[in-house]
Amino acid sequence: MPDRDILRLLLERQKILADYAEFTPGQDDLDVVLSRACDLAARTLGVAQATVLELQDNGTRMFLRAGAGYRPEAPRQIRDIDGRLPEGLALMQGQPVVSQDIWADDRFKGVPPPADKGTRTLAVAPIFLPGRTPYGLLQVDDPEPGCLDSNDAEFLRAICSILGAVIDRLFKLDVLRDTQQRFRMTVEAVTDYAIFMMDPQGLITDWLPGAAAVFGWIADEALGQPVAITFTPEDRATGQPEQELETASREGLALNIREHLRKDGSRVLIEGIARALFDPNGNLIGFIKIGQDVTDRHQSERRLRILMEGIPQLVWRSQDTGQWTWASAQWMSFTGQDQNQASGQGWLDAVHPDDRDLVTRAWAEAADKDLLDVEHRIRRAADGAYLWHHTRSLPVRDKTGRTTEWLGTSTD
Repeated sequence: MPDRDILRLLLERQKILADYAEFTPGQDDLDVVLSRACDLAARTLGVAQATVLELQDNGTRMFLRAGAGYRPEAPRQIRDIDGRLPEGLALMQGQPVVSQDIWADDRFKGVPPPADKGTRTLAVAPIFLPGRTPYGLLQVDDPEPGCLDSNDAEFLRAICSILGAVIDRLFKLDVLRDTQQRFRMTVEAVTDYAIFMMDPQGLITDWLPGAAAVFGWIADEALGQPVAITFTPEDRATGQPEQELETASREGLALNIREHLRKDGSRVLIEGIARALFDPNGNLIGFIKIGQDVTDRHQSERRLRILMEGIPQLVWRSQDTGQWTWASAQWMSFTGQDQNQASGQGWLDAVHPDDRDLVTRAWAEAADKDLLDVEHRIRRAADGAYLWHHTRSLPVRDKTGRTTEWLGTSTD
């Protein structure tokens, strides 16, 4: 072929490859991408058929995944990879293999290739994903001998280079879709928490069932609305919705416990977190907010504290390690301590120094006994006198039987 014709042929193929490279980004169906590649290879090289052979079983076997022009009698079943055949040789060498006449080729004599008996000319090129991970092979063949050359092999190699990147993207897309589907199925089953997502401007883009259950708006009503619809009028007036997103953008997340607004105008106490979402380049792409309705729990705790404040004893709440989380007004009045001083192990400062080891041992044994029961002396702030007290505490458990805290009293 004259040099001018060769140049024209190469330019035509460059355009074909460029067109195919532009076609692939908009595709998310692997079979469409592979079939288009086969059709492109067959028409451009003028051969009878082109196929994509996908590796399976850890690269030991291959399956005809897609094709163009292949005859009904062509094998489609899984078959083993044989290093003595063109497919196996191409994978081992990592480059295209061309045979002008497969039945007369000395490289493959004595090893009849398990292919269509009508094939004479054959070229096969490996498809590698990024990192040189083998995906499969692009193979073209024709019943006429001598109709392919090295330029044709380079064309196949170029198509395979495009395919490798596209296949890798689609594989990752499938994994992402699967992950997103599992995530959505999980979060949609959670109705105890209000979960919704926003764009960078704070407009609601995803409103999950838990959010509908807590706030009352259904998805069609909430989507596209500013997150401010869930905030009270007072918070809107002070710019709290914007401040929350600004804090999340700057620090990654924003924690809060505050009243929010329901669709019917009623208030709900939400203990929640707003987290900023960033793409791999660090660009803000939105927010996710997760909140729990703690209205009933807060009201129950408030009633409990009112009740405990009315008991004429020293009342307190703690963890099972003896770390106090709250002390009643009677305790503070008797000992002169405030909440900060009594929290943690600070309450021991009010216990007689000679009794502190005794009380500490009693706490260490309390979890096994399900009871704290000990007598010790507590200092009275008014005159510094130590008065004997009988201290008792019992565990509080949730529905699963897990201890959530201890409630105790110290009686003079």
